[in-house]
Amino acid sequence: MRDELTDRRVTTRQRRTWTRDRVGVQHFRQRHRDDVLQEVVGGTRPQEWTRRLVTVLLDELHVTDEFDRLVGPLSQVPASQFPRLVAIALVLRHSWSLVDLNAVSRRLRLGCGPLQAELNAFGCDCARRNRCASRRPSPRHVFTERS
Repeated sequence: MRDELTDRRVTTRQRRTWTRDRVGVQHFRQRHRDDVLQEVVGGTRPQEWTRRLVTVLLDELHVTDEFDRLVGPLSQVPASQFPRLVAIALVLRHSWSLVDLNAVSRRLRLGCGPLQAELNAFGCDCARRNRCASRRPSPRHVFTERS
C-alpha cells in the first residue's frame, strides 16, 4: 500500500442522479464549464512535479498494491523519479493484454524485455507444455524395483 501519509480517494456507491441534478449538471456543462476550466487551468501554470500531484495522478490511474510492490513506498521515491512512476502506472494499466502492453510500451519508447520479445515472436506455449506434462506419468507414480 502507498504510505499512510498520502491522501486516498474514497470511493462510495453513488446514488442515482435525479432529474433536478441532471438539469443542474447539464446547465453547468453548457453555460459555465468552459469558464471554470479556464480559471482552473490558469492556476496550473506554476505547477511542478510534487508528491501530491503524483499521488493524485496515481489515484486517478487506479494503481493497486501491485504498483506499491514494484516501486516501494512512495515517500522513499525521489522527485526526480516521478515521471518513471507515471510510466509504470500506465504500463500496469495496460498489462492485462500483451497487445495493449506492447502498444503502450512503444508509445512510451520503453524497451522490450526477453520474455516479452519471446511472447511477441513465438506466442505462448504454456498450454502445449501442460498437455505434454499431463501425458507423462508423474514421478511419484513411478514404481521402481528395489534390489
